[in-house]
Amino acid sequence: MVASAIITNTCQAGPMEDAQAAGTSSGATIQGLFGNKIGFNDNISTPLTSNATLLKTIDGSTSFSADLATPSSNKFLDLVIQPSPTGDLQLAMFSIDTNMDGTTDYVYQVPRPISGVCGNGYVTCTTGTWSGCSYYKWISDSNGQLSDVSAQSSDLGGCYCINSSCGSNLVWSNANIILKDLGGGGVSAIQKANIGFMVTNVSVTPVSISYYGRLTNNATMSTTNATTILPTPATAQDYYNNPTALSSEVNNLVAVSASDPDSLYSMIYNSSAATATQRTVTQCSIKRNGSVSTVSEDIGYDVAFIIDYDADGSSKECNWATQSFACKTIYGGGMGYTNCKKTVMSHLTDIVHSLYPVSAGQSCISMDVKGTVDPLSPHPGCNGSGNDSTHAFVRVWCYTKLPHSGSQITSNIPIVREKRDEYSETVSDGCSVYAADTNCRLQNEEIDGVVTVNNYNVTGLSGLSGCRTFNGQVGNFDICRPWWEKKRTYFCENPVAYDFSDIGTRYGSLEQSFVQSGNSVTFTDNTKDASGNWTNQTVNLTLISTPTGSACEQSCKTKAPKEDNEVTTSGLGSTLRRNNANAYDYLYRICVNSVCPIELPGEVIISNCACGSSIDEAATAVQAMRLAGKDTICTSGVEKPLQ
Repeated sequence: MVASAIITNTCQAGPMEDAQAAGTSSGATIQGLFGNKIGFNDNISTPLTSNATLLKTIDGSTSFSADLATPSSNKFLDLVIQPSPTGDLQLAMFSIDTNMDGTTDYVYQVPRPISGVCGNGYVTCTTGTWSGCSYYKWISDSNGQLSDVSAQSSDLGGCYCINSSCGSNLVWSNANIILKDLGGGGVSAIQKANIGFMVTNVSVTPVSISYYGRLTNNATMSTTNATTILPTPATAQDYYNNPTALSSEVNNLVAVSASDPDSLYSMIYNSSAATATQRTVTQCSIKRNGSVSTVSEDIGYDVAFIIDYDADGSSKECNWATQSFACKTIYGGGMGYTNCKKTVMSHLTDIVHSLYPVSAGQSCISMDVKGTVDPLSPHPGCNGSGNDSTHAFVRVWCYTKLPHSGSQITSNIPIVREKRDEYSETVSDGCSVYAADTNCRLQNEEIDGVVTVNNYNVTGLSGLSGCRTFNGQVGNFDICRPWWEKKRTYFCENPVAYDFSDIGTRYGSLEQSFVQSGNSVTFTDNTKDASGNWTNQTVNLTLISTPTGSACEQSCKTKAPKEDNEVTTSGLGSTLRRNNANAYDYLYRICVNSVCPIELPGEVIISNCACGSSIDEAATAVQAMRLAGKDTICTSGVEKPLQ
């Protein structure tokens, strides 16, 4: 009989009633845990912000640490600045806790005025000017003791001027940026010397910046079950030593997540909110790209021949001959050996054409004598002068094209070849589309690390020219430009035309056909498929019994005595009243299970739990205050009627 009753009750209940009962029970449990300020604070806020209190499951069976805030540990670096009347920083002092035990044990004060700030150092000049400048770079030892060292301007990056020669009041107008650049440069130098220093928090005041952190060998790591199979990331130290790996790692993670339609990335990326966004924030850059290409080119010929002059024969002729003493062109006689050499060399183009198959249009526009040997002993001449000693063995480079300055010239007989580097430069502008779009506004801009636009406002800071070295096969190019890269963020408002006509068609069908009779509902649903075809479907539903509930959230009104300590311009309020009266706080409280909660000593109920509205009292109080203000303030000196 008992079993029969249980089965009967179960069958009568049905799945909808079971779901309703389960939902009501769960809702009551959750409301009891998180439904008021005290419960939410005890069960959610405190466990999520402190590891002293554990977060518990709804049924209280399991508890665990859920502290979302990593402790900032100790403050390990303080930077204080003070500008001078010239705009230069007359004080920049670093106070560092090198072992992070909570006590400052190293102080470094920059021993010179700072006229310009860089990402990794600073510039000092004659105060109030931008002349006589010297450059310094932040350095640190492995213990975190920061200092600076003299450097070249090319060693620094992201520099900008802050003193009065570049603008007025630049330090105070941009103190936040200057502090972050100086402090960030110092911290980077410390981390470069010892990557164990990890920054966990930063706080900034108008004249100082503080960095909080910990040594990574003090950190602990716990493992959790993976919800998605992703590539194992490298450690933070690996990214620090190889920053380019971070972009590659991000691309790998995106690729893996994008291929999984159930991943959090895919669900957010393909959501209607993401695909139909009317406002977008876009980052872009304008880059100056320099490159060096190496060019090899044939520019002439390497020739060797003999200059011969018959000094004591009857003909006294001047001519040239091949290295095997095959006599060639005769240019005349009686001119002397010195003039003979000049004459032969003036016909170098003809000699080259005679020795090698050279194009007819090529001529020697320049020459370079690489070697000349005047024999000391007699050599046979071309014209029978057996005792003639006026011979010269000559090696000459004939240039058919002039070589470029700084190029490398080599000979591969008979060709003279030039090898040279050529520098070229292009500018890739990835921001032109957004700059030309009237719907886009420039939100932020950095030029070579210098913030020039911050949150739509021009900072007044401007970077200095930067130099870069480009290496070639022959030599190097030191190129200086006003800027190399501009990073921009644009905020664009893109109007999207939403089409609600299909929704209207479907809603119209539902509204016109909806019929309810008790717990039964009938309606016609008009749906559209991917091909654009509409289909009508009659739907019959049985509704779950609607649970009964309160028509409102009941509230009550109470009053509690308070200390009468109000102060006016004439003195303590309690001493100004004619009649001594008790002071009260009037409170409105949310009822719990139709019971008005009493929390303060002496608190009494004025209006018990009900669905009341005190909008009339609130409106009366606001109106009284408004009228009192008009009654007591006569800005023109003439009383006016209340309105």
